[in-house]
Order: sequence, then C-alpha cells, then structure tokens
Amino acid sequence: MSRYEKNNLVIVVLLAMSFIISATLVYFIYFNEPIVPENKDSIFVEITDKEVINKLKDTIDKNNLIVLSSRDRNVENINTIPNKDKLEMAYKTLVDEDTKENGITDEKIDSYFKNIFDTTIYWNKENIKCTCDNDLYIYNNELSKYEYNENHEEHELSIIKPIYSKVLDAEKKNDIYVIKMSYIWTYYDGSNEYITSGYSNYNDIEKNIKLFDIELPEEIDTEDINYYAVKEIDDNYDKYIDKLHTYIYTFIEKDGKYLLQSFRYER
Repeated sequence: MSRYEKNNLVIVVLLAMSFIISATLVYFIYFNEPIVPENKDSIFVEITDKEVINKLKDTIDKNNLIVLSSRDRNVENINTIPNKDKLEMAYKTLVDEDTKENGITDEKIDSYFKNIFDTTIYWNKENIKCTCDNDLYIYNNELSKYEYNENHEEHELSIIKPIYSKVLDAEKKNDIYVIKMSYIWTYYDGSNEYITSGYSNYNDIEKNIKLFDIELPEEIDTEDINYYAVKEIDDNYDKYIDKLHTYIYTFIEKDGKYLLQSFRYER
C-alpha cells in the first residue's frame, strides 16, 4: 500500500470515528432522558393501616356523605350539588332526640359543613323535606333556625339506604386520601317485617330492578330485620360484585380531620 493510500485510510478512519462520537453525543443530549428516581411522595400508595381506613369510612357514614352516593354523578365541586342534598346531609347528621323541641340553628349547619368539606359551602334556607315530600322542618327567619313542622302527619318511615358496604381500595399521596366503596342498597317502608331485597344502586330502587329477592325461612330465629338480606350478600357476594357501582371519595387531611374534596362513581 502506498503512502498516499495509507494517508487516505487514516483520514477515513478518523472521519468515521468523529462521526460516531458526534452521533453518540447528539443521542445522549437530545434523545436519552436522564433516569430520575421516582419520588414516593409523588405517587399514590396503598393504605394498609386499618385504623386510617376505618376513620375514612366512619367520616363517610357518620356525616351522611352516603347521600352523594345516592346520585349517579361525579362531583368535583360540592357546591354544585342540589341544595336539598346539602340540607339532607346536614339534617341527618345533626338530628337527635332534642331536635323536635329545639330545632337546628344556622350555626350548627355551618359548623357541620366547615368540619366535613374542604371548601366553603353555600346553602339556601329552604325547608327540609320528609321522605313523603312534605315539609318536615320549616325555616324561621327571625330565629335563624329550622323548627319542626307541627302540622306534619306521622307516618311509617320510608328508608332508602345501603344495607351492605365494602371497602374496595384505599390509597394516599401526601395529605390526599382516596377510598373506594361499593354498596348494596335496600328500601324499607315498614310494610315488611324483614328486608328481603337488595339493589345494586339507588336508581334501581326507583326502577324496581332487584339484585336479589329472597324468601324467608319458615322458622324465623332473629329480630334483626336486616339479618337474612345480609346473610344472602355474605354468602353470595362474588356473584353480585360485578353488578355494583364503585363510589370514590377523595379527602384531604387537615388538622387531624379528613375533609371531602370530591366524589366520583364508576359503573
């Protein structure tokens, strides 16, 4: 090989090496994103502490947030729900044996909203309805409180409520807590001694679409009106689970309390 050819070969090799180095630099600069360790505080993690899960569930149950689950809707802003639903949650939580005599003050209702929701709740002072759709408590503007409607006729109490609830999942990220629930609903109006039917959601009760309808045994050995319906669910839950809706409550923890931020549901 002549000197000329050797020189050309060296030039070709140098150019090839230069091209490879340049291409490698371009790849690392523009296309190869650095691997950043994932911050555990930036992702949701499963809640395994049963005490925390029970507190979240108790917050829902004791403050009647189940009212939100009785409507198949997503609620990003609590103030967008109907006023009667806001009053229903407050009334069901605040009512006690003295309510008929003493009524329910504005202060108590405002305090309820302040301690349950992560936003200022605006509400109108319309009368509180009974399940029969007549006025149960009438607002007194002079006294700034609700008073029992003495003209309301006593009747059998009609109840639509979950007869069974189950925590499907619970997770958290920093101060945000998300709990997923499923419910089986029932309707009771006092006409039956025991509850024998269940429904997959609130709306199915109005449509009379039953999840199950059981027959009572010939010999009744309990005074618990829910016993036989709950037993049916316990024995056959796997058969029903795919027909139930999922209800998702998102809370933020502030000052040791769980305040509701939003609510969603999934079919």
